[in-house]
Amino acid sequence: MIRIECRNQNRYESFILINYYLIISIDNISKLIFMKALTCILIIILAAPLLNLRAQDYLISFTGSGEVTTLDSVLVENLIQNTTLRMKGSDVLHLLGAVSVFETSGNNEPGKIVLSPNPMMGNTRMQFFLTCPGETNISLLDLSGRILAQVRDFLSAGQHNYNIRAGKEGIYFVRIISGKYSTSGKLICSGSDNKDARIDYESTIASLEKNVDVKSNNEQKIMQYNSGDKLKLTGISGNYSTVVVDIPLSDKTIIFNFFACTDKDGNNYPVVLIGSDKGDVVDKQGEGGNLQIWMGKNLAYLPKVSKPDEQILKDPFYYVYDYYGRDIAEAKASYNYKHYGVLYNWIAALGACPVGWHLPSDEEWTSLEDYLLATGHNWDGSLDLEAVASSLATHHGWKISSVPGSPGCPIEYKKNLTGFSAPPCGFKSEYEFTRINEDIFFWSATEKINYTQLVWYRHISYSSTNVMRNSVHKGYGFSVRCIKDYGAR
Repeated sequence: MIRIECRNQNRYESFILINYYLIISIDNISKLIFMKALTCILIIILAAPLLNLRAQDYLISFTGSGEVTTLDSVLVENLIQNTTLRMKGSDVLHLLGAVSVFETSGNNEPGKIVLSPNPMMGNTRMQFFLTCPGETNISLLDLSGRILAQVRDFLSAGQHNYNIRAGKEGIYFVRIISGKYSTSGKLICSGSDNKDARIDYESTIASLEKNVDVKSNNEQKIMQYNSGDKLKLTGISGNYSTVVVDIPLSDKTIIFNFFACTDKDGNNYPVVLIGSDKGDVVDKQGEGGNLQIWMGKNLAYLPKVSKPDEQILKDPFYYVYDYYGRDIAEAKASYNYKHYGVLYNWIAALGACPVGWHLPSDEEWTSLEDYLLATGHNWDGSLDLEAVASSLATHHGWKISSVPGSPGCPIEYKKNLTGFSAPPCGFKSEYEFTRINEDIFFWSATEKINYTQLVWYRHISYSSTNVMRNSVHKGYGFSVRCIKDYGAR
């Protein structure tokens, strides 16, 4: 309400005065509206990146099947966040969506803080972990650093749950200090109940490493997970290992189907199942599914080693990239052997696979590509372009490319979605090693019709979205991925 007195002013002066007070009042109201709008916009801007990171809470268990049913361990790799976790096969993987930003200080293990929901309407639930017991200070601060609420509790090692209420719209920080352990999380309140800020203790699950699942007596291992993160899971049982790539959307059990894959040197290889039915092995493609069982790593069988300028088409030759000697042990100790395996001429490749496995034919390579194309493995999700190279390629090591969807593009485009893990190991041309960090070439077992000196191969390049097919002289040195014999167990 605006009250205006005009005792000694003429009409003109009164008119000016009335307008003056109206302008001031309207201006003040405008400022209030503007500041309110600005605060909302600021909250939206800061919250936007978090809205897409909806907090997840999934329990993933594991089991083995096939030639062995026991499961010794599981290696979990988050391919999006570049984090890893090794756990026992009997453990349960607990995926938690921590949408907060946290920092850790001290020499102890990194802390985790989970705020859900975040952004919140009034109050949220906070979960964090302590690696050792001690007096713990928990504070809620505003943007200026002013402490709005604080509690001090003596907490055991393990998981702790608190309820936090901010009371008013705004951006806040939660700070936890316990001995050398220090962590903080950003919290956004998008609704107001005009109540005082509070921090209330809820519960504790003692022992960080022994959180008991109500469904079983297995231990839980915590891993930070955001919706859409891609996990590469390697199940290990003795000499057996199987790779599964999955994007969890709910609680589930991952089944690792184990198959023996041991070469003549005694090297054991992970296997990856690619096809429409990952639970059963089909006798032949087209009947009961089109499952293929591939090596998940380049073949490294090395009975002898040759220099790059040595080749006879009718004899087997074996090469290790950038190695020019003849000492097998020395070659096996090299970085390129350990990470990229062996390069074979075609005759050597034909006889190098383990028992029960074989060099894939051109038709089998085509079947793999057709399956990936039909099941959304193109980098852009389309079904009309053969652009599945990234789904077969490793995340790292490739030369940088500006081509979207290529293995060398820094942006994540379904890279290694299959778990095939093809690395950029280069090849041996007629006389030299070349193209490391740029390309990988795989032999097929199929000769080109009417050209007996030429063989079909597959090529993945850092700057191409396609898996390329062409033919080449048998004397070149290419990588080998073996495929399991159909019907073989």
